[in-house]
Amino acid sequence: MSGILQIEPTLVTNAAWLPMPDVEQTLVADPILLPVSLRAIRPDVALEIAFPEFGAAFGGAVTVDTSDVDSGRVIATARITSSLDLVMSLVGECEDPTGQCTEATVEVRHHDSERRRALDVFVTYTLFALLGLSRKVDLRLHVPGIEPIISLRFETPLLAISKYLQSRQIAYKVMVIERAAHQQFTFPTTRSAVEVATISFIYEAIAKRSFLWPDNYDGRMIPLPATPEGLNELRALKQTRDLTFGPLPLTKTLFGETLFLGVGTATVLDAAIEVDDEAKGAMERGDGRDVQVRVRSMSGRMRYHLPDAPRISDEQWDRNTKALIDIEAQLDAALVERYNTLAAATLAGLTEDEKARVTARVDFGAAFLPREINGENALWRRLRRFLRFR
Repeated sequence: MSGILQIEPTLVTNAAWLPMPDVEQTLVADPILLPVSLRAIRPDVALEIAFPEFGAAFGGAVTVDTSDVDSGRVIATARITSSLDLVMSLVGECEDPTGQCTEATVEVRHHDSERRRALDVFVTYTLFALLGLSRKVDLRLHVPGIEPIISLRFETPLLAISKYLQSRQIAYKVMVIERAAHQQFTFPTTRSAVEVATISFIYEAIAKRSFLWPDNYDGRMIPLPATPEGLNELRALKQTRDLTFGPLPLTKTLFGETLFLGVGTATVLDAAIEVDDEAKGAMERGDGRDVQVRVRSMSGRMRYHLPDAPRISDEQWDRNTKALIDIEAQLDAALVERYNTLAAATLAGLTEDEKARVTARVDFGAAFLPREINGENALWRRLRRFLRFR
């Protein structure tokens, strides 16, 4: 069948715009007792930030600003990527001249915020997630003869960490797309729901080539002639379980750039054909004009097959980037553990019977279903499609 299905909603202007978490924010650690005087930190010191739970560490030579040490402040700046700096500030919070009661802050600074790369976004949010999920962050100052280790903790809301990980994953997908398409994008400070879907679609095409995709946008209208031949084609369509469109070329637009994904097909799984009364009457009269019928998936699934989509080069990620990519499973596991701990805390002090009542699944039955439930009811069709995924 000719034509190929698109993933964008009909009314793109209604798509939600989602702000990216602030990459310029500053994370503040709990106050600590610094095991060394701020005056012992020299401009030629080396700094290392370690995350013992994740087996990760970042460090090396840093630029240390001690010009304000008499006021109880030392600032260490380390280059992370060509356009990112990690900046740690140690501030003495009490009147003790040794500066032992200290607050530590960490921020990531971009040299060119107007042209933020996907790699910059990926690294930033990985670091933020590591800082937020770690029970202990070790700051190792290589001070000759001392080598102190300062243990920090950054209390970060779980919702913020979840957003870091979501943005990190989106940035990673864009990195993959860049390598396959041999293009570099400027990462926006906001994102639309359509844009996020487009990123995921292109990533799936590159990584898998044949993949399932949700049919969430009310299917597709296809023209049929109101002739005996068209009526026969309509009857044949209604008897078909899966409908395939294509092969045809497919392009997607990402951040204003057009990407060619090759020639492919789109198959509507568990297809249903819907004809309104006007189209049905025209078909029966056979007046010859084209009428529109709708095809949608009753299970909400489509399969795209794009064998000619761009391929990722064999070139390996650099060591640091690969280490940050490989840590994803640990980050996800740590986040799930934090949510489980939070959930368990809400049940503290309850009896087993009270816990059972609180956690029992609520069955609303038909309370919120439309009065007339039948195959022609659009709300019921959508609800039934949703229930298939429960």
